[in-house]
Amino acid sequence: MIGEKKLRVLLLVCGCLVVVLGLAALGLAFLYGYLPPADRAAQVVHLRDARQIDEEGFLVLVNETHPLPDDYEPEDLVNLAEARPKNTIGLKDISMRANKTAFAALCNLAADMKAEGYEGLTVIASYRDLEKQQELFRASFNGRDIFGKPYVQTPEATEHRTGLAFDLSVLDEDGQTLVFSETPHYTYVLEHMADYGFILRYPSDKQEITGIGYEPWHIRYVGKEAAVQMQAEGLCLEEYVQRLEDAGQSS
Repeated sequence: MIGEKKLRVLLLVCGCLVVVLGLAALGLAFLYGYLPPADRAAQVVHLRDARQIDEEGFLVLVNETHPLPDDYEPEDLVNLAEARPKNTIGLKDISMRANKTAFAALCNLAADMKAEGYEGLTVIASYRDLEKQQELFRASFNGRDIFGKPYVQTPEATEHRTGLAFDLSVLDEDGQTLVFSETPHYTYVLEHMADYGFILRYPSDKQEITGIGYEPWHIRYVGKEAAVQMQAEGLCLEEYVQRLEDAGQSS
């Protein structure tokens, strides 16, 4: 028979093992972007509410408090290399995809830029599926840089899964990527993008609202009417969607 002392030691070891396994499970859940069933239900409700505001889905809000379900699949994705008009915009990867309407608008912007002498605009990133975003998140020390600043969203909270977001840059004559915010192309994009339905998704003066640091390369398609209004009033997407929701509740 097991003595009382040995039994206590055995129970203590088992208890510690349960705690360790529990912590390990929580760690893996965070690392792989797992959400419990209650949170998954909240994701579905958010997407349904977004459709009530914007039937085409161009205003869908995606962030840490409005995550996408794991089974979310955007509609109308096209291959960028096949969909772009010839000699309009560069692509870092010819296998990239994006929303058909959003990419057509971006090509129009790029074509007009080129006509005015701004050549070399290039798409660095567009649509990413859940698996790809999980891979990037794991490789980025859980989405934070060495100073602890968030710079890669969790897999459920990235706009790139919608197919409506683009990361832009400019390539020089040697094919090297330039710092986008230091190019004249960036200034042109800022001044004209709303007319094509785009917003700067993470501006420097909205970090407390968006939860993401300044990203001058990241633009998001929301449709021309919304983009023009947001630019005119200095609103980020969170503020604009909240205004629409408030107006809907009061009507």
